[in-house]
Amino acid sequence: MPLFRATENRREEAWALISLGLVANVQGDYSRAEQVLFAALDLERAIAHGLGIAFAEYTLAFMYRNLGNLKQAERHAQAGIEQFRALQHAWGEGILTVLLGWLMQMRGKPTRARALCRASLAQLQPLGDKRREGFASLGLALCEMDLKQFAAARAHFQDAIALLISVNDVPNLLRCVEGAAALAAQESDPSRAAQLLKSAVALRETFQTPLPPAARPGIARLTEPLAPEIAETKALLLEETLALATRERATTLRASKKQFGGLSTREREITALVAQGKTNREIADALVLAPKTVEAHVTRILNKLTFSSRTQIAVWAASRSLIADAHVKIGN
Repeated sequence: MPLFRATENRREEAWALISLGLVANVQGDYSRAEQVLFAALDLERAIAHGLGIAFAEYTLAFMYRNLGNLKQAERHAQAGIEQFRALQHAWGEGILTVLLGWLMQMRGKPTRARALCRASLAQLQPLGDKRREGFASLGLALCEMDLKQFAAARAHFQDAIALLISVNDVPNLLRCVEGAAALAAQESDPSRAAQLLKSAVALRETFQTPLPPAARPGIARLTEPLAPEIAETKALLLEETLALATRERATTLRASKKQFGGLSTREREITALVAQGKTNREIADALVLAPKTVEAHVTRILNKLTFSSRTQIAVWAASRSLIADAHVKIGN
């Protein structure tokens, strides 16, 4: 950065400040993040660099979300969206719409939050950005969990983890683990919840990714009644933790193997929609997934059931009443 100042390259200096703010935010040094991000925003405004202003607002919005300052987070998110929209920058507008969804979820408005996360996911999927698509899926999972739609929440956690693993986004993978722990606790699976929580704590230390202040009260409330189980369990490595977070419930898994050929919750949803004659694109729209994700699911379904056509899937699904179940879930 001294080099940029010496050469009076103000645009590069501003980008360097934004990068420093991003790093400080991930490391939990919020006072440093706030300082350098406002310096970046002032500099970007001074040189009238629209994209730089948008990214500075974007980063400030996420920092204030982590701090739990929802009013400031929303203010900067809205300002960033206006900048990105003026620049016709779909990626920036989409990810800040996800953030607005997260803020609504934190305010206790899960229905509005779900609508925002769905809208942003539809906007982000054509761009092929797996990191942000995974972030949107994580937001949807949290909304569905708040709405007591546990099967939908589990499916979105699975989608989010698959996407975030592909881009090695450890901070958001750990949020998925903590969310999966909360889901396990709500589904009366304390041993699983305890192991996920203990593993998340250990992994945050390993990767030097502290829990954001805004998340601490919720994690404390979740941890307190599970203290005996947490004390007796062991922390897992990242790969093992993610496998546990995405695993079906034991009772669900046994039922799935017996009645549904080992299909996961998401695979059963897709099977039912295939049986209704939906194309991959229509299924993607209904479940807020990327078409390529649906295509991969259909291939796995065919392999698990040892079928070779969608017609065989339809006949099989009808014999197990999966089609009727899908109408109820999509309606919800």
